[in-house]
Amino acid sequence: MKRFGAAGTWFSAHLKREATTRTILGSAIRLGFVLIALAGIALAALVWPPVGPGELAGEWELARGLLGGAGAGGYAIGAANAYPLPFELLFVPIGLLNAQAVAIVSRLGALLLIGAGLWLWRRNQRWGLLAALLSLPAAEAVLSDHLMSAVGLFALSLAAWAHGRKRWILAGVALGLGGIRIANALPLVLLLFLYGPRTWLRIGRMVAGGLAVVVPLTVAAFMLDSNWPSEYLRNLSVYGMAGLSQFVSLRWGGLGEAGLLVAVAVGGAAIARGRGQDGLSMAVAASVLAAPMQGPYAAIFALPAMVRLAERPAYSNATLVASGALWVAFALAIHLGVVPLMSAAGLWLLVSAYPLLRRREQGDSEVGAAGSKCHATG
Repeated sequence: MKRFGAAGTWFSAHLKREATTRTILGSAIRLGFVLIALAGIALAALVWPPVGPGELAGEWELARGLLGGAGAGGYAIGAANAYPLPFELLFVPIGLLNAQAVAIVSRLGALLLIGAGLWLWRRNQRWGLLAALLSLPAAEAVLSDHLMSAVGLFALSLAAWAHGRKRWILAGVALGLGGIRIANALPLVLLLFLYGPRTWLRIGRMVAGGLAVVVPLTVAAFMLDSNWPSEYLRNLSVYGMAGLSQFVSLRWGGLGEAGLLVAVAVGGAAIARGRGQDGLSMAVAASVLAAPMQGPYAAIFALPAMVRLAERPAYSNATLVASGALWVAFALAIHLGVVPLMSAAGLWLLVSAYPLLRRREQGDSEVGAAGSKCHATG
């Protein structure tokens, strides 16, 4: 008994030492990430100086023209407007602001919307949220005032959150607003409409919510400029792209781009089925494959998957490592003069989140209406 007692004491002490080592290692990883991220953000501010309207300049000029009585003629100016005119109209109020005010409001709005959107994916773990907020994609989205993308991320996050709580109208409204980033929205639209409870009440309310957003904006757009669809397609044809979207566009034109959108949407919805919120986040993350990779900011749609991954104890620090690795790669890219290659940040985050597909999360209270087998078959 004494020998057994001694062995038990040794084993208990060994477990305590292992726990202490893990705690120290985890703290070191977290501190290291914060320091690397803060240094990276300072470096990013030199690459993308937060001065002037930035990426929102096209929307600001259009809004000023509309409010000044010049109509929507400013929409047909090429690459400055790569979003459909109906969604551009959401930003008409910024036409009341001067350039400096737009620079402040747009960047603050992007920060708040990205933060709020990622918060909707969080359950208990706070480090995943920190890894996402202090990531390279989030930093560029804020510094370069990619407010349109931030709106898209928040809307899709809200749609997933609302659908999981059976708030069908709100989910529809959010999906309608998420159409501002159609390439990123399609997988989630397919998933929420096809894999939820098969009831006309649910589908009808979601459709009604979406139409309440899209129809008024579309009608207003046609009243301002009946030629906006052709102008939108022309704008897209001169819009800078990278990644798969560029490849298929150059090889097969518009049909190739449409095929890529459909393929990614169907594939993203398929991998998400039956995996609850984890699967939804992976479906949104997969959408970066079809979206134009014009910079690291496009990878913000892969950040929800990182937040969800951190909820698993075995991977709580993996998100910090993945996000920190992007900052190290960014510093190296600046040194080598290949910063455009960082547009592939979304691919790195998508691969890093693959453990979400390894097994279905057990006991997830949010699985309910978000694509469980029960609802898929019922």
